[in-house]
Amino acid sequence: MCFADDPEKLYSRILSECFFETKLHKYKHAFKECYVGIEVVNGKKLYDWFCSHSEESSELADKCTEEKINQQAGKDAFSELTYDVMNCTLSKLTFDDYRRK
Repeated sequence: MCFADDPEKLYSRILSECFFETKLHKYKHAFKECYVGIEVVNGKKLYDWFCSHSEESSELADKCTEEKINQQAGKDAFSELTYDVMNCTLSKLTFDDYRRK
């Protein structure tokens, strides 16, 4: 999820916007429990966390978060949130943003 070629921090900014638009902020406690060392939970901090941790650590944190969110909000809640975040992210990218990748 971390994009090395992102000098303008476009993806960090977009994730920050989508974090609130998709209501991920309602599950801050799950992120704090699952993403080791994260104290403040927002889109930028999550992006930074992913960029500074291994893929294995990220997968473990995602799985933990999925379980906690689904326990709180229902069986498919995490999948629905993931879909919403992807749609939100795509809606904020321009054609030129796609071409850069």
